[in-house]
Amino acid sequence: MKLGIIDIGTNSVHMILVEISKDFRIEVIDRAKEFTQLGDTSFQKGILSDQAIERGLSAVRKFKNWPPFMESKKLKRWRPVL
Repeated sequence: MKLGIIDIGTNSVHMILVEISKDFRIEVIDRAKEFTQLGDTSFQKGILSDQAIERGLSAVRKFKNWPPFMESKKLKRWRPVL
């Protein structure tokens, strides 16, 4: 089974693509990183700015079209993990 994992932090958004074997071994296929600076004003204002939200969404959109992700035809859905 292939699994894409997105980690959204205050300065960057990471995506890692892994394959989990039947015996539960995890192999990292690829990883990507986008610098977004989501926390640039959120610590002062307590909320994300419109620009920060757009940078975060832009990063996730890029990951959607990321070649290793697109080649993983078995990866069919995204599920948030909180």
